[in-house]
Amino acid sequence: MITVFRNGTTYGPYEPSVAKQYIESGLLLPTDLAKDSNANDSNDRSLKDVLKANGIELDSNFSISEISDGIKSLGKDVLWPWDQIKKADWLKERPLQILMFVGLLPIFTMFLLPSAMEEVGYVVVALYASVLWAFLFHDLFHTKQVQTNVAVKCFLLTSFLSMPALLVLSIFPPISWCHELIEEGGIGGVLGMFFGVGLAEEFCKLAVVLFVLSRPGSLLIPRTAVFYGMISGLSFGIYEGIGYQLTINRGMDVDSAYFLNILRLTSLPFLHAIWAGTSAYFASFALLFPKMKWALLFLALFIPATLHTAYNVLTNGVFCLIPASLGLLLLWIYISQTKELELRLKQSR
Repeated sequence: MITVFRNGTTYGPYEPSVAKQYIESGLLLPTDLAKDSNANDSNDRSLKDVLKANGIELDSNFSISEISDGIKSLGKDVLWPWDQIKKADWLKERPLQILMFVGLLPIFTMFLLPSAMEEVGYVVVALYASVLWAFLFHDLFHTKQVQTNVAVKCFLLTSFLSMPALLVLSIFPPISWCHELIEEGGIGGVLGMFFGVGLAEEFCKLAVVLFVLSRPGSLLIPRTAVFYGMISGLSFGIYEGIGYQLTINRGMDVDSAYFLNILRLTSLPFLHAIWAGTSAYFASFALLFPKMKWALLFLALFIPATLHTAYNVLTNGVFCLIPASLGLLLLWIYISQTKELELRLKQSR
């Protein structure tokens, strides 16, 4: 006797000849798990193998006519659902919209933009990567307070206000002095990297987050602030990445430019997002606990600026993975310890 198992349900037992009939009628499948009570083997096998062990072979009735008859039985309206396509109800389905955006936008960009506007292609692909990152950050860090329009505002303010302002300020002292120290290297170069790059860039992102957090009537929890901070950091990294792709990376050999262009759309914007998220985490507590405001704002700049500097100093070797991984780990632990930090800040009042 043969017992059949499918998705946790037991069928049978059946005589082998009956099991074959059920396969032919479609009630059972050759791939169903089965066990023969008359066999010494206690392992589950496919029903097809069990029947074969009982001397029963399943018929194979392959024919061209079977294929054509099967296709005809499905019907034209199923295989070519023109009526459904014309109704365009599928345009309202969000999962399909996401799939079309993720899967097809790079192709549209490649073939629709004229060669004279290839620089625009870099921008479009960068925005494409930004949206993918934003979806991931939203899935991992969103709260009921998160508003799409505020997130978009953080992205745009960083790209079109904060970042350009930093580029202008970089021309003048003291930031320009820091860049000169970086060129000289040594301890002075590390200090120049900290003040002229790490601190300056993290302040650039933090300024946008503070603007959002300080809106009248807005009291955002730290996790919400982290999300907005990550969006600001993402914007900064993407903006910076486009600049490198259109300038420095173009002067490299093909392979180096290829991998660096990928990094400028993936890991590097991600790191900027992590550092900005850490900064926003402490900044949110600074607004929630005014008594500790300056200490928390100091941490909001010092911790990410230090991680940023360490990564830049070590960027030409594998050791850059240490500050990169540490930054992610710290932010993750900070978020998990939010209630504990809040309790200690309340006790310090």
